[in-house]
Amino acid sequence: MVKKFRKVVIVGTGFMGGCLAKAIKKKKMAQLVWGVVRNKRREKEVKKLNIFDEVTTNYCQAFKSSDFIILATPVSSILQCIKILPSYISKNCVVTDVGSTKEVILKSARKYIKENFAGSHPLCGSEKKGAINSVDSLFENSLCIITPIKKNKPFKIVKKFWGDLGCKTVILKEDIHDRILAYTSGLPHLLSFSLTASLPPSFSKFIPASFKELTRISGSPPQVWADIFLTNRFLKKTLNNFLKNLTKLSELIEKRDRKKLNSALSKVSKKHRKLISASLNNLN
Repeated sequence: MVKKFRKVVIVGTGFMGGCLAKAIKKKKMAQLVWGVVRNKRREKEVKKLNIFDEVTTNYCQAFKSSDFIILATPVSSILQCIKILPSYISKNCVVTDVGSTKEVILKSARKYIKENFAGSHPLCGSEKKGAINSVDSLFENSLCIITPIKKNKPFKIVKKFWGDLGCKTVILKEDIHDRILAYTSGLPHLLSFSLTASLPPSFSKFIPASFKELTRISGSPPQVWADIFLTNRFLKKTLNNFLKNLTKLSELIEKRDRKKLNSALSKVSKKHRKLISASLNNLN
């Protein structure tokens, strides 16, 4: 049976916030779904989309009588919001987030709302921006990582919430989450931004599909990724490891060692097939 909430409040009404609101409504998981925005101009824009039952800039009004709050903003904004939550929420209100860096968020949550909070990170999204591009099916058959402070009632509610949305859930400690995501998400985005920045503008008419695929995510919201790059302490080590592998390939090209280059590329190609197979199997 689907867990039903009285009033869900989503702080952040961008693409992810819009997808959450649509998915919750589609599955009839809440009587009311509110959206909290940063200013009156944004409030007016989001109201026109008719995604939320109510849109406001007023935290006090939004959090009043809410029983589930989702923080769906960049990491720096999530940290700011966590600090003010104790002044507004009841002891029975459950709070989660969708932030891509977990150590800093869990540290703040332990300080301010440890009895109400369980962290989460759905591994799905898009380079598209804004609630106007949101869909109600984003979370179907996707993976969501849960990072609880402890395995209490909020943890159980958050875990069931994502399961009800269609996600397979995995529980991880926040440092393990950040170490993994540095490789699987942070580094790919960093490389995509760098690859786009490296292309001479005069070459744009010659861009093939492969370049478009590799750079698609460089169209992602800059503030979101600046926050992630600055708050994941494992990203630097991950980048250094990548540069070592890149340097090895560069040296083989420089030496024009066809045999060793072909061998190295073959090993990577085989590894790629295994990785993709394992990824698909984990979601089945």
